[in-house]
Amino acid sequence: MAMTRWADLRLGTKLTTLVAVGAAATLAMGGIAAAALSSVGTQVDALAATNSATQHALQADMMHDAVRGDLLRMIVTADAGERQKAAQEMAEHRKALTDALAAVGADHLGGGVDQALRRVQPDVDAYLAAATTSSDVAVRDPQAALAGYDDFQKAFSALEDSMPTIGDAVDERVTAATSDVAAQRRSAGLLLTASGVLGLAVLTALGVAVTRSVTRPLRRVTDVVTALADGDLTGSCDLARRDELGVTADALDRALVALRRVLSGVAAQSDAVASASEQLRGTTAQIAAASEETSAQSSAVAGAVEEVSSGVQTVAAGAGEMGDAIREIARSTEEATRVAGSAVAAATAATETVTGLGEASRQIGDVVKVITSIAEQTNLLALNATIEAARAGEAGKGFAVVAAEVKELARATAAATEDVARRVETIQQGASGAVDAITGISDVIAEISDHQSTIAAAVEEQTATTQEMSRSAGEAAGGAGRIAATASTMSGTASSTSRALGEARTAVDDLAGRAAALRREVAAFRF
Repeated sequence: MAMTRWADLRLGTKLTTLVAVGAAATLAMGGIAAAALSSVGTQVDALAATNSATQHALQADMMHDAVRGDLLRMIVTADAGERQKAAQEMAEHRKALTDALAAVGADHLGGGVDQALRRVQPDVDAYLAAATTSSDVAVRDPQAALAGYDDFQKAFSALEDSMPTIGDAVDERVTAATSDVAAQRRSAGLLLTASGVLGLAVLTALGVAVTRSVTRPLRRVTDVVTALADGDLTGSCDLARRDELGVTADALDRALVALRRVLSGVAAQSDAVASASEQLRGTTAQIAAASEETSAQSSAVAGAVEEVSSGVQTVAAGAGEMGDAIREIARSTEEATRVAGSAVAAATAATETVTGLGEASRQIGDVVKVITSIAEQTNLLALNATIEAARAGEAGKGFAVVAAEVKELARATAAATEDVARRVETIQQGASGAVDAITGISDVIAEISDHQSTIAAAVEEQTATTQEMSRSAGEAAGGAGRIAATASTMSGTASSTSRALGEARTAVDDLAGRAAALRREVAAFRF
């Protein structure tokens, strides 16, 4: 998994990693060297401090001798000025002694040096105090100073005995510092060597990994490309990685697949073209034979079409004469249809008149019924009047005479209305029969009119058909002429077609040759 992830990294990332590791190794070595140099510097500083302390210790030792020398000069000289000068120099030497010891302490050597300074310091103080006292006395009276010199000498001897302990302690620190510097130098050398070897090993391993991650797939891609140059398309890189080489190898694999597919298609198509060329060669031969046959038949068709044209012209003339006769029949039929229409209209009017007469007689019958009803009521009134007159006796005789006359009038009216009713009924029956007869006549006339209309429509249609026949016959005659001309043209075209087919056969042969050449070119590849 780790190797796969490393192989998937981009080349820039790998090279950057290599540079980064080199830089890290360099920085680590630099850091180690800096730390070692710092440590060695510290040790060297400590060694320098011990050297300085040694010088200061020697100076302190010399100064305590110089102080005694200054005192002896003051004791032995008789010159007061010389004694004063010696006193000043003693003061300077005392200060130099104090400063030298202070400088030894300021070097911070610690350990035995500080302990030696603390042990020597009381002797120094006693010695300087004795020197100061003796100096003050010697400036005024050298003999008195000589008399008290033993006290000074005791202080000097005490300091003389303790002063070397400071030098010894400083020497021990010098020896220790020298050993520390040597040890630190060896340790730094070993550490730098180890870090250098480790960094070189890491860089070498990483460089080898980067080199292999590039050269191995590149060698595989080179092999596939070399095989491709030799016409072998069966190779494949098969690099399962996502770096630049993996992307390139994948693109090359896909290109090889596409190229194999294209060449397979080209091979198949070249075979198909060769097969089609053979079929086309046979087809052109058949078309050439058919073209020659067409040329011969076109000449025969031209002669037959001329005869057809003559016959069609004769038919056109007869169709024109038949059209004139049909148009005359159409005019007669239209006239008969018009007369039948007039008869239908007259019969319809008569039917309406007789129907109106029957309606009027019916209304008269209604009136007669009313009159009959009135006569019956009048007769009933006359009867009532006669009865009332009989009851009235003598007084009602005149009224009875009137009632009798009214009764007679009612009877006569009833008889007249019955006669009118019979006559009205006879009229209604006659009107009904007349209506039925006129209706039958109207139906017959309407049927005749329908037949006339049908005949007129048929004649009109026949007229149109005859005209169309005449026009079509004329057009057919013209078309026959054009067919004859076209047949002649077809004969010439067939001859041209035969020549073109000869050229087509030549082209087909060339196409078959090219297809075979293409197949040979494709066969040079393995896929």
